[in-house]
Order: sequence, then C-alpha cells, then structure tokens
Amino acid sequence: MRLAKKVIGLLLGVTTCGCTTYGKVVNEPKLALNTENTYSLTTAANRVNKGEITVAIAMSGGGTRAAALSYGVMKALRDTSLKLEQPTKPVLEEVDFISSVSGGSFTAAYYGLYGDKLFSDFEGDFLYHSISDDLFSRVLSPKTWFTTGGRTQRTIDYYQQNLFYGATFADMNRPDKPIVVVNASDLGGGIRFSFLQEYFDLLCSDLSTYPVANAVTASSAVPLVFNPVVLRNHEGCEQSQLIELSSDDDRKAHTRHTVEGLKSYQDKYDRTFIHLVDGGITDNLGLLSFYDVIESSGGGEAFFKRIGAKPLPHFVMIVVDASTSPDFQMERSTKEPTIRETLSAMTDIQLHRFNDASKSLFARTMDRWATILSTEDVQMSTYFVDINLQDVTDIKQKHYLNQIPTDLSLDPEQVDALIEEGYQQLMQNESFQAFLSNYSADEEDL
Repeated sequence: MRLAKKVIGLLLGVTTCGCTTYGKVVNEPKLALNTENTYSLTTAANRVNKGEITVAIAMSGGGTRAAALSYGVMKALRDTSLKLEQPTKPVLEEVDFISSVSGGSFTAAYYGLYGDKLFSDFEGDFLYHSISDDLFSRVLSPKTWFTTGGRTQRTIDYYQQNLFYGATFADMNRPDKPIVVVNASDLGGGIRFSFLQEYFDLLCSDLSTYPVANAVTASSAVPLVFNPVVLRNHEGCEQSQLIELSSDDDRKAHTRHTVEGLKSYQDKYDRTFIHLVDGGITDNLGLLSFYDVIESSGGGEAFFKRIGAKPLPHFVMIVVDASTSPDFQMERSTKEPTIRETLSAMTDIQLHRFNDASKSLFARTMDRWATILSTEDVQMSTYFVDINLQDVTDIKQKHYLNQIPTDLSLDPEQVDALIEEGYQQLMQNESFQAFLSNYSADEEDL
C-alpha cells in the first residue's frame, strides 16, 4: 500500500513531465564463441555430473514477499541433511540451478554471490530493510524526471552501493555454488531473456563482465515505473551452438514462439537495442526458463547430449510461488470498483491461471523426461515440490499471508511469517519427503 501510493504519484509525474530517458548500455562485445568456464548451462553440466541428485529451484516474483518466502525455503534446505552422506551434507549443497524473476532474484543473486552469508547478512541488507522508501527518496523523486539516465540507472546505482558492490557474473561463476539464472522480459521480442552466456552469445556479448545489479534491476523493472534496462545487440560473432534456432513443426506453440524470439536476435539492424523489463511479465515463477532451454534444444535427450551431461537418478524441482489471492473490498458493496481494484483483480486472475498452467506443464514434462532419459542402469525419479501461499493449512494464517502486498518494504512481522511459512511448508511437503526417503533407500541398497 505504501509503495502503491508513491507509484501512483510517480506515474502522474512521469506522464506529465514529457521527459525522455535513455538506457545506459554496459554489455561488452564478444567476438569469439567460447564455452569453457563461462556462466552457462554447459559449465553447469560439468558440476551436475557429480553425485546422484539434480536439485533446481524456481523463485517467483512478488517483491520482498517473494524474497522472504524463498529465503525460508533456503533455510529449510540448509537445515535438512542427507544423513547417509559422510559427513552429513545439507540438501542446499546439492542445489545445481536456481532460476528467478523479480523479487525472487534478490534472494537468488545474493546466494549466488555470497553463499552462506545469505543466512547472516541478507535479512539486514534486504528483507527487513525499507528498500522501497530508499528507492523513492533517492531514485523515484521528481529530481530524476529530467535526467537522461532515468530512474532505472539510479536504482542500479543503489543496488550496487548497498547489495552487490560492483559484482559481475564472473564473480558469481563459482564451482561450489549453483548456476543462478536471473530472468527478465524482452519487451520488444515478447519472450523471456535469461542472463546466461548462451543468451549473451546471441547478442555477441560477454556476460562475465556484466554487473549483477543490472541483471537484478532488469528482472524487477516494473514497466512505466522504471524505464527498461538496455542491452546492445552486437555484430560480428558466431551464434550460440547450444540453443537450437532451426524450425521444427513438431514443437508445441509455446516452444515455437520462444525459438522464433531467439531467432530475432540475428536481426542486428532492427533489433540493435534490447529493452528488458520485469521477468514476471513472461514467467512469474521463473520455471519456464528450464523448460524453454531444454525443449528449444530438441527435448531432454537432445539437450543432455548437446551439453555433454548425463541424467542422474533423482531430479528435484522446487517451485516457490509467492503469488497471493487477496480479499477485495468490491465484494462487500454494489459500488463500482476503483481502477486500481479492477486492474489488481485482472492481474491476479491472469497470474494464477498462467502460474497453474506453467506448473502443470512442467510437472508433466518432468515425467516425460524421466521416461525418455531412464536406462537399464539409471532409472530417473522426479519430484515436483510446490511451495505456495494457497496451501497454507491454517485458515487465519492463510488469510494474513495473502494480504501481504507486493512491496520492497514490509513490516517485520510479515517478513517473519513468510520466512516461517517457506521453512515449514518445505519441511512438511510430501514430495520433498518422498525424495529424502527414496534417496536414503537407494543409498542403503548400494
């Protein structure tokens, strides 16, 4: 509510000032295609090939609400041990991939850069800090309406100074930590854009020198409130060999749309500058980044062959969905709903339908991958773990959590409740417990 009032004032100011802002381009060209030790899926495959488990996490959008719920899940993974490992090993250390959008990108990127400092510093640096108040006073004030850099560049500067301290994706490329896939939306192309070297190869650009703060800002840049983060589509390089760009009539409509969007980056003239905004527009769960990359590569078998990886016996997919179903005052009166109430209700309806469809699609696809990739030697088992605010068991607590707004400044009690819900829901999740039980049984049989 606090941020909403400020945003309305901001939008009125922006739309009446008639000013123009220009995105600051900082992505550097890369002329040679090199897949060795880049921040890429190929590099990740070399890490995944060790052990018996693949664990991936998708962190949704939703401001600090999403960041706190995801943080609670991360704490639960830290506190859950694979007891048959000697010495005992937290499940968190088995996480191979984290895909995130918008609010979830803060938790994901912080862990990708700082590792276990997430549990000592993130609460003070972000979760309990009034980020939206800082942004409004330093970034969204009318002083920025007449500057060419715009509100987004001020936001990037703020995150650089307070969270990421100039870190680039080269700093996040750590062999002991998962590949964190920060996702934004390509406003002109209408597709999701993932901060992976495979995507930057399509722009003839080098991800290793790109600032993490810029990527997280792009992932959470709500249109109209923030101007887009802009990338230059450079010329003069080989195209990425990982992402399949050829047409295939057998692909589903969603995958064909993704492939056509990826092809569009070959048009260096009409698509010279790529404008990135909030990742939640194209995938509010951060889930489809896994699906799109694998399916656009020709499916599970072709993808694993292409990146030189082998399927492992246990594949765990944890989805942290922080979307809410709040009560609306319109249901208590015959009075016409306000514009804000109407827009909010429309967004919630579309968001939940899209989220539910994405989860259903991915769960079915996981089963299909398991059937295709299983061999006589390795039978792949899949576990789809859905953490969300609709499955809260206590009715009063469910109502409370679903009224928490999408904001970057929450009350401490709200943050506490979200962290605890994420923690307890994972600990009690049937699919997650089935994984722990089956993994232990498999290890005892060896």
